[in-house]
Amino acid sequence: MIGLFKTKSILMVLPMLLLMLSVGFGLVQAQLDLERPLQINIFPTQNQQKEEKTILVPPQITVSPPALTNKEILYLGGLANPDDTILIFLQRGREAIITAQVQADNSGGWFYTHKGFLSEGDYKVWARSRDAGGVLSANTESIGLEVVGAAIEIGSFRLSFKSLYVTIIGILSILVTIFLVVVVIMVAMIRYKKRRLQREVFEAHQSVKRGYDILKDDIHKELNVLKELEKGKTLSSEEKARQEKLMRDLDFVIRFIEKGIVDVEKLI
Repeated sequence: MIGLFKTKSILMVLPMLLLMLSVGFGLVQAQLDLERPLQINIFPTQNQQKEEKTILVPPQITVSPPALTNKEILYLGGLANPDDTILIFLQRGREAIITAQVQADNSGGWFYTHKGFLSEGDYKVWARSRDAGGVLSANTESIGLEVVGAAIEIGSFRLSFKSLYVTIIGILSILVTIFLVVVVIMVAMIRYKKRRLQREVFEAHQSVKRGYDILKDDIHKELNVLKELEKGKTLSSEEKARQEKLMRDLDFVIRFIEKGIVDVEKLI
């Protein structure tokens, strides 16, 4: 009985001892971790190196026309990493995207010529690179491109409708400007001639007025002489005829010449 009791006591104490040993081992391991110096790996791992290699610089579009006619071929050019594949994207408005690709040379230069003419409209062009491992770069910024219809085509010379309208408007503007300049010059000349005519008329008016005054005074003097003679004696027929003529001349001077002078003064 005593042996059985001891066996049961040992079995009850054994789990408690194992638990105490595991807790003590954990405390010792934690203490060792705290005392262990911190290790920082300054060298990238293979996965980090692989991720860094996937960053591909986008290509550059350095050659592109600002505008085209629907009778001209689109061309693009630029720089990228040597031997990369350049993916080119072309879209008009919200239509489907046109894609093409060219290969960069060993110096990184690339050039693209579109196959066929483009329809009229506003386009945007962008590109991206792809290396030999299939890694893609980000897209470049899109470039605007306007394609207009060709109105006049003579050999290699092409003139778009827009350019034609601008040319016509420019010619009309020049003609209108010339017309306005001519009108201004003519108005200035007319005003100059009018002022000159007014000055000459004024001078003529002054001369006529002085002559009128002198003639009027002379006629009055002659009439006064005849009147003095008439008081002392009877006038001869010749003197009477002269007196009558002087009276008619005075009447004409007063009625017509003086009236004309007054009218001219009103105009001046």
